[in-house]
Amino acid sequence: MSFESPQSDSYGAQNSGEYHHKSARIKLRGLSPSIFSPALAAAFEIFSNPKDQVAVEEDYRISLEPERFVEQMRHSGIKTQKYWVATKSKKSPTVAGITGLETKVEDEAGSAWLGWFGVVPEYRGKGYGRALLKKTISKARNVGFGRLRLWTTTAPEEVAAQDMYEEFGFRLTGDKEMPESNESILFREKIL
Repeated sequence: MSFESPQSDSYGAQNSGEYHHKSARIKLRGLSPSIFSPALAAAFEIFSNPKDQVAVEEDYRISLEPERFVEQMRHSGIKTQKYWVATKSKKSPTVAGITGLETKVEDEAGSAWLGWFGVVPEYRGKGYGRALLKKTISKARNVGFGRLRLWTTTAPEEVAAQDMYEEFGFRLTGDKEMPESNESILFREKIL
C-alpha cells in the first residue's frame, strides 16, 4: 500500500514500540485484513451512531486498498488514510482503541488530520486515550507532518476528550454549528 507523506513512503515506518502512561501500556498495530474485524467491532463500540459506523467501515476499507477507491477518495477530498489499533501488548488480540491519520486534498502539505480516534468504553479512564494520542502524535511527527488537526463536538460525552486535547496542546481554531442540534463542531490544531 502506497501512502504519501512529507518525508516517508508510509506512516509508521519506524518501530512503533510501546508507551507507558499510568496503568496504560499499548502497542499500535497497523490496520490489516487480519485485524479488520476486531478493529471494526471496536470502532462500532466507540461510535454508536449508525452514520458514523458506515463512515468508519468505509474509511477502513479504503485505507486497506486505496488503489481500488481512487474516485471515492477524490470525491470525499481525502488524499491518504492510515489507521491503527491499540492493543494492550504485541500478543494481545484485544483492541483497546483506534486511531488514524488522514491527509486532505484541500490542506497544505505537512498537515494531517486525526482520524477515527477513540477508546473502547471498558478501557476509558485508565490512561489508554492519552497513550494512544501520544503515539499518534509521534507517528505524525516521525513522518514529517508539521501540523495535526482534529475535529470533535461539544457533546457531553466528549468533555473528557476536550480536556485531553487541551492538555496535549491542541488549540481551538474554529467552530461550526451542527444542523438540527444544540451542539457544535470544534476544530483544533497542534503544531508538531
